[in-house]
Amino acid sequence: MFDYWKMDNSIKNGAVSGLIAGIVSGIVSIFSALFNFRIGLAYYYLPPPPETPITRIALVELTIVIIWGILAGVIYSRAYDVIPTKGILKGLIFGLFCHLIMGIRTASFLLPYGIVPLAKVWLIAGFPTWIVYGLLIGLLYEILLGEDHDSKKRLKVLRFDVKNGMFTGAIAGILAGITGFVTVMTTILMGIWAPILFYEPLDYLRDIGFLAGQCGTHVFIHLIWGIIFGIIFTKVFNLIPGKSIVKGFCYGFIIYLFAGFHIAVLYMAYDVIYAAIIWGYTDFCALAVYGIVLGYLYKK
Repeated sequence: MFDYWKMDNSIKNGAVSGLIAGIVSGIVSIFSALFNFRIGLAYYYLPPPPETPITRIALVELTIVIIWGILAGVIYSRAYDVIPTKGILKGLIFGLFCHLIMGIRTASFLLPYGIVPLAKVWLIAGFPTWIVYGLLIGLLYEILLGEDHDSKKRLKVLRFDVKNGMFTGAIAGILAGITGFVTVMTTILMGIWAPILFYEPLDYLRDIGFLAGQCGTHVFIHLIWGIIFGIIFTKVFNLIPGKSIVKGFCYGFIIYLFAGFHIAVLYMAYDVIYAAIIWGYTDFCALAVYGIVLGYLYKK
């Protein structure tokens, strides 16, 4: 009877493993959120319980972690053969990678603006969630996979061309940074930043120092992440559908699902609408440009 659950379809294995790991990790996420309140951090600008009901926090955290857990499980099943090490450690590395995109990358955009409490939330709250998720999916996927996985049928992985990935990722990152700067400025002009602006929108756009600082910050951060994602791109190249620009766009969109879109959904769930729009819009534009440029420039 146990063999029934050893499904031949790796995507189903990943989805089921991701669902179970997501449920458990969602519970961890609830306690992590409450811990952040206890140590006095501004959890998505929410007032602490009982002003914000614990039931609302539990529902949001559990739902979102489960949804992204299933999505991550499907991606894990596709990337299984290119993740280093074996067994449960594969899952741990994958969980750390998820936290890299969702937590560490998000915090890296907040810290230059002095938004330290919220940056700490992204670093602290997500870490135990995705560590537990990684360990569980590593274990569960191995159980469902059983001995049916034929190493001879594994996807042939391209040679790990670090220099190519770094160079093209850097160029794509610079252009993504410029795009991010332009989109942020448009959100200021549209008044989306209104809840936290100190001056009129046009006053910001007349300040050359402000504009230079904004542009430089966006370019630098996107450059660093562009190099990191460029190196990873060389490792997963054969796993991504399409060719050239399409392949690059798909890669950028996958990152976006775990970065800007994930952040936007969280903020939307907690009624911080302006932050949801800013993250969702600016990160999509930046990562779309990043992916398209990376796909166009990268040569196997």
